[in-house]
Amino acid sequence: MYGYLMLHLTDEIADGDRRCSPCCHGISRTFGRWRWQGSSNIRDRQKETSTESGEQGEYTYRLYVNPLTCIFQTFSTAIVSLNTQGSRIIVGDMQESIYYAVYKAPENRLLIFADDTQPRWIAAATMVDYNTVAASDRFGNIFVNRLDTKVSDQVDDDPTGAGILHEKGILMGAPHKTKMLCHFHVGDLITSIHRVSLVAGGREVLLYTGIHGTIGILVPFVSKEDVDFISTLEQHMRTEQGSLVGRDHLSWRGYYVPVKAVVDGDLCETYARLPGSKQSSIAGELDRTVGEVLKKLEQLRVTASGF
Repeated sequence: MYGYLMLHLTDEIADGDRRCSPCCHGISRTFGRWRWQGSSNIRDRQKETSTESGEQGEYTYRLYVNPLTCIFQTFSTAIVSLNTQGSRIIVGDMQESIYYAVYKAPENRLLIFADDTQPRWIAAATMVDYNTVAASDRFGNIFVNRLDTKVSDQVDDDPTGAGILHEKGILMGAPHKTKMLCHFHVGDLITSIHRVSLVAGGREVLLYTGIHGTIGILVPFVSKEDVDFISTLEQHMRTEQGSLVGRDHLSWRGYYVPVKAVVDGDLCETYARLPGSKQSSIAGELDRTVGEVLKKLEQLRVTASGF
């Protein structure tokens, strides 16, 4: 089995306008069962190859070249994340949120066909599925955007991308816009988001980590009953569990954009620390016993995270 490390080097970078030299040099190194391969200078001839022997075997160094001919579109600022599935590319822009791009092989062209309705300073992003992306910005927010299925199918069915090229842009951007499904203010700068399964055989969750050591998960609900239960419990806990600094919980979680379709699990977990009388009162509003409420919270936590 071969392992590959792909390197892409460049020189003469100008930080002001983010330009670099039109060519970059690559080196291919083969050692034992591992092959390291680098990317190319824009010329059509191979350069010198040298070979030397060492105690552990023979080393081969090759400087090689490949043409870079893809027609691409420039992005507003700097790209901070890239996610791909098939020919679709999800681009996280440093200041302009998420772009949906597609590569059309017949025309050797990279086209942007959808973007966000509002600019965001993206810090991390990951694909949830083919049309959905979860991302975070530099102000402590995490959100989920989805592209309309009809638009997705239309783009995939266009072999050359001619239809995208002739579509009129909306709001000085791409011709199509994504829809925000969820939004939540974490309060920490999220540096990574991963779609993982923390429990063997369990459903996948979104695991995120923050610059101040925050580790959290976004757990999707599987039934309307769970959504109604946990949402009602959260409403009661907002009243019963006040903030130490007197800040309203709803305004905090919607600090930049109103919270949408996300329940604060940390707040709901504080139900177990309430006095017995308040626990009984809230459980009565939920048509459950105190034990059933605590058991449901534990079930939601353990089945998703294993803790």
